[in-house]
Amino acid sequence: MQQSVVVVGHSYVRRLGQFMSHSQAQYSNLGLREVSVACFGVGGARISRRSQRRRVIDFSSCLNADVVVLHIGENDYEEISAETAAREIYDLALSLIRRYSVR
Repeated sequence: MQQSVVVVGHSYVRRLGQFMSHSQAQYSNLGLREVSVACFGVGGARISRRSQRRRVIDFSSCLNADVVVLHIGENDYEEISAETAAREIYDLALSLIRRYSVR
């Protein structure tokens, strides 16, 4: 059974997804055979914005993701403390684990 992986992040993750979809076969799906990789990237996204957190959950759940890689939080440090950002990321990860059984 093929595993589904969703990579979540900022604009660089969006560009990674574009690269994967427009590149030669050797780079599509990151060259992996046993998993399906999808990217969800939003330029300027902030984990502290509830609407953007909801979009991450919706995207991950509609793809039935087995694994979600969160590479987020960098854009938040101008507005919130590192501790608050870490708590927000933890809460998001916990929601994905509890509601959708992702890893």
